[in-house]
Amino acid sequence: MAESALNLAMEKLNQVIERSKISARKLDPSVVDGLRSLYEELGLLTRFLKDWEEKLVHQREDFRTLERRIIDIASEAENVFGGVDWEWEWFSLKMRHIRMVRLHLFSEKFEATKTEMVKTYVKKIPGRSIHWGDSDFSKRDSSRENTATWEGETMVGFENETMILKEWLTGGLKQLEIISIIGMAGLGKTTLARKLYDDPLVVFRFYVRLWVSVSQEYQKRDLLVRLVSSVIKNNPNEIDGMNESELAQLLYKSLKGRVYLVVMDDIWDIRVWDDLRSIFPNDNNGSRIMFTSRHESVALLSKSNRSSLSLRFLSDDESWDLLQQRVFGRETCVPELVELGKQITKKCHGLPLAIVVVAGILANDQKTHDQWKQVAETLNSPTASDPQLWEKTLALSYNNLPHHLKRCFLYFGVFAEDSQITVQKLVWLWVAEGFVRKTGDQSLEDVASGYLLDLISRSLILVCKRRYDGGVKACGIHDLLRDFCIKQAEKERSLQQISTGRQEFMFPFSFNPEHLCIKDSENAWTATSVFASSDKPVAFFCFNSQCAGSQDPGFHYPCYDLLRVFDIRSCNIFRNISDIVKLVHLSYLELYAPYASPEINVPASISNLQNLETLIIHMGSCVILPQCIRKMVKLRHIGLAAKGGHRLKGQDPDARYPFSLDDLQTLSWVDPYYWEDFIAGTPNLKKLGFWGEIVSRKCLMFPDLYFLNQLQELKLHHTGFLGFGVRLKGIRFPTNLKKLTFERTYLSWDEISTLGKLLPTLEVLKLLQNACKGPVWETSEDFPQLKFLKYKFLDIEQWNASSSHFPRLQKLVLDDCYQLEKIPSGIGEILTLQMIEVHFCIPSLVNSAREIKEEQESMGNSLLQVVIHSWQFSDPTEDFGGSKNDKRKQSTNDKRKQSTTQCSCL
Repeated sequence: MAESALNLAMEKLNQVIERSKISARKLDPSVVDGLRSLYEELGLLTRFLKDWEEKLVHQREDFRTLERRIIDIASEAENVFGGVDWEWEWFSLKMRHIRMVRLHLFSEKFEATKTEMVKTYVKKIPGRSIHWGDSDFSKRDSSRENTATWEGETMVGFENETMILKEWLTGGLKQLEIISIIGMAGLGKTTLARKLYDDPLVVFRFYVRLWVSVSQEYQKRDLLVRLVSSVIKNNPNEIDGMNESELAQLLYKSLKGRVYLVVMDDIWDIRVWDDLRSIFPNDNNGSRIMFTSRHESVALLSKSNRSSLSLRFLSDDESWDLLQQRVFGRETCVPELVELGKQITKKCHGLPLAIVVVAGILANDQKTHDQWKQVAETLNSPTASDPQLWEKTLALSYNNLPHHLKRCFLYFGVFAEDSQITVQKLVWLWVAEGFVRKTGDQSLEDVASGYLLDLISRSLILVCKRRYDGGVKACGIHDLLRDFCIKQAEKERSLQQISTGRQEFMFPFSFNPEHLCIKDSENAWTATSVFASSDKPVAFFCFNSQCAGSQDPGFHYPCYDLLRVFDIRSCNIFRNISDIVKLVHLSYLELYAPYASPEINVPASISNLQNLETLIIHMGSCVILPQCIRKMVKLRHIGLAAKGGHRLKGQDPDARYPFSLDDLQTLSWVDPYYWEDFIAGTPNLKKLGFWGEIVSRKCLMFPDLYFLNQLQELKLHHTGFLGFGVRLKGIRFPTNLKKLTFERTYLSWDEISTLGKLLPTLEVLKLLQNACKGPVWETSEDFPQLKFLKYKFLDIEQWNASSSHFPRLQKLVLDDCYQLEKIPSGIGEILTLQMIEVHFCIPSLVNSAREIKEEQESMGNSLLQVVIHSWQFSDPTEDFGGSKNDKRKQSTNDKRKQSTTQCSCL
């Protein structure tokens, strides 16, 4: 009965939405967005209702009570949306006022019903996930800061704690409440918080969810930028230009009137809350803020009405379960190792991180009685009250590493706490430092990637992001392990961290370190005076945006003349370029250039850096490099930040350069017109990005790349404007190309079809903003090896294809394709398909994705995942008396809260 009422209400609402597309009297975009979101919510409620009917089979009266409430809500929705001309009423101020008030009242009742459902669910079905029909509703999140996670992480224990926290989050008072999870490092605070953050019940309860890692190195503006960037999809440059007051005001407005959850992970100082408490509105709507901290004082001083929860240690049984899962996966431990395994876990004293690290040792070595006995004997640590308990466990794991991995592991101490490290950067740094040894025919970068996988398999490093093919794209490290890396590196005289922004001058050094890392410094060069001896650092890092505006006295070249690595991404260093080019031992150079500069001319003296392997320059405008970089024969990677169309100076007719740069593998975001001759001398290039005028006379035009037999990845961005279909005409792509990206190239869809024949090894195809023009793609050619296909900001309306066109497709992503009506049903028949992601597309396309999922499940395929990020509810209480432009501006700022549904059978 309730299901029928909901379906009828959804039909009426959909009619309003569909009429708004074709009517001459357009609804305000913010209203349409709100109606779309409401349609999504009613659909979720329908599937939720089906699931409840099964799970409350023995509590029929509870189910009937809620069913009657849902019927009332559905009937009111039908009255609100049915039988009237919304478009006409929108042009009548009086009727618009009445309509918006009715919509607001309906939304309030709808929210009250949802809240009651959540409370009842917690009480009646504890410990269970919410299931929508045959699928799982797991995520609905505007954005979440990417936090490092253990690969295949599973929470063991803390069932009661989870239920208590879930009740605190979803029940209780309507006023804003602060919830704290307190415990020592390594107990699993972040893991538990993340489990709650992604819990289907919590997802269903909160419209907006934000996650931010605070860490010991707290900076108010940095935290505000991350929060605002998460909830508001503004231009990053606009956000960077705001002061603290403007950021705080924008965040407050974006949360006002919405039910939100903000998780602040790893708070060390109560001043974080003191600085931010006024930014979070208290609308008495059940919003929550959750802290995790090692310090109980944080919870006490936050003056919360809610008690904090202190995490306990794992029991012996829970510890053994965790070790088994980490070492054996789904298998069970062999009987002869059970007793030894329990002894090992007992010596970890219930500390989850210690157990995980030990499991990394046991999982990688031969699982023999003697080997496990040796680990058990080494772990004869004191009692759990020992504050240094974990150090012996980590030392054991570190000492068990092969020599070539030890320095790679300690290198993670260089990076900022809770940072997400791109694998590409890490690998380039390891190679530049000389940590990587040549192995057979493998490139140094491939060998280094193998080192990283080894560290991950030992549970020492975390996986943050994966590529389409399962490879690791970004990684991180737990705070405890990072602290260990720093301490161990200091013992081995290889690293010194300096924090001068807080007046923490750690001088004089007890040793002269190989690696110097400056953080929180307004004067990056204050430390240079300490290097009077002949022992000088070989690597220098500065990670702090404050340096960008500092008036530092200058770069003291003699102190750093032995540097191999120079990474100052956050300092305005180009004023010292004449000294930097004297660092002839450099193999890795990464510089930041201010956005204010129209262009940067790199001097010809840079060719003095004959040992340089990696050159990275971050700049919002144009970088102009001299022709003499051709003399730098050891170059492996030239990375120039996007949005530049970076140029190469004209040739000097009297200059003589080597015939080719055989080691160069990466060249990104250069203007092809200026780099054609240079590229001709790079036979082993693997990654190439063009940014410039690459379309002429309706044809794609750029230098011939056919000879680049090693080229695997090509990105093409056209900077001009066109409104017609562009042809490939005569373009010859390298035959071994695996990844291809088009953006603003305005290609006709017929040309895209030919790529299947032109590039038989193509695995990744990304069609980004205005990459193609035309309403229909009739896929006429097969893409035999394509595994990943992405559309973003395309005006395509209809896509016709079958499973035979993409026989090996694994992942399909559709992002902001506002006019695409549906996904071809044949896509669901692809045997290799693992995931479909839909971001901010129209309801009919969303429904087609769900239909594909349901059809596949009916055929026994439970592996296909469907992830849907929907339009955000527009706030029905917002001022409807404002101008149309005001409304559109508000819509731009507010409309993108991702309402994410991941449908998968776990």
